[in-house]
Amino acid sequence: MQDRLRPHRVNVGAMFPELATAVLEEIPMPAMNVLAMTDWAASQHPLPKQVNFHGSFGEPPLVVYETPEFYLEVLFWFPSRTTIHGHGFTGAFRVLDGYSIQVEYEFSQEAAPEEGVRLGRTLPRSVELITPGQVCTIGGNEAFIHTVAHMGNPSLTLVARTHGSQEFEQFSYHRCGLATRASWHHRSIARQADVFRALLRGRPESFRPRLMEFLERSGVFVFFHLLDQLRARMSLDVFTREVLSPVRERFHPGHAKELAALDEEVRREALWAMLNATPDTRRRLLMALNEILPDQPEREAVISCSNGGIAAGEVIEQWSRCTRS
Repeated sequence: MQDRLRPHRVNVGAMFPELATAVLEEIPMPAMNVLAMTDWAASQHPLPKQVNFHGSFGEPPLVVYETPEFYLEVLFWFPSRTTIHGHGFTGAFRVLDGYSIQVEYEFSQEAAPEEGVRLGRTLPRSVELITPGQVCTIGGNEAFIHTVAHMGNPSLTLVARTHGSQEFEQFSYHRCGLATRASWHHRSIARQADVFRALLRGRPESFRPRLMEFLERSGVFVFFHLLDQLRARMSLDVFTREVLSPVRERFHPGHAKELAALDEEVRREALWAMLNATPDTRRRLLMALNEILPDQPEREAVISCSNGGIAAGEVIEQWSRCTRS
């Protein structure tokens, strides 16, 4: 694989997605699982440069080959779902172990109220079950907007990708139509959330007035991400009681989109906690699909249209048999 992907042989920026897809499809599917990857990682002295060492995408993201032009990483995924996102890079990925549900979307922009924020419509256009061996091409910007519900324990995904460039902007999307630029000021906002959490712990009587004052002078991007960072740092009941409920009372409907996006994140976290406690494969599939696509008529229509017009229930039964085999 390494000889085929040598960067001096190709124009990586223009051809890499097609090249990566072709190579991944050409190479025979390896027998790979968490034990094999652990043995490989333990035998490397040292490991290749870990490009995404501080990233949160993957549990963990393990770089297995790296050059200045591109790198290969194996992403470990325990049952969870990614945000709906585009890509600030290009490449391709192949499922090595486990299985996932992938939903692709299109985003129709209606407004851009501030830098790093877009408003519009986020519409699902296809849903599929991804099993070991399947390869997907990663286009930059909005060429490939998707979310992936990982169902393995863990599942493994091999990604061949560029490092990213100024040419591409990666956004995260919500069903309510809010889109925000990914990794933009996130470290600064994350640290502010840490400070507010410390305030709640040390001086709880001062937490609410200071949080409200901060949010009053915040734009859409900071408003949403500060609250979302707090959600990630608290139990759902504490976040709902101490943060979301008083914020909703104070700021709805002026920040309706941000609050709707937060509701989506709260619902996602709660339902995946329930899914992880459910052993039945078919029920897990149903719960994951319900979480991703909560509107039943839309869900059934997208599943059917993505699978040759077969009724959604029959498709789910086929997926259930496939994942049990």
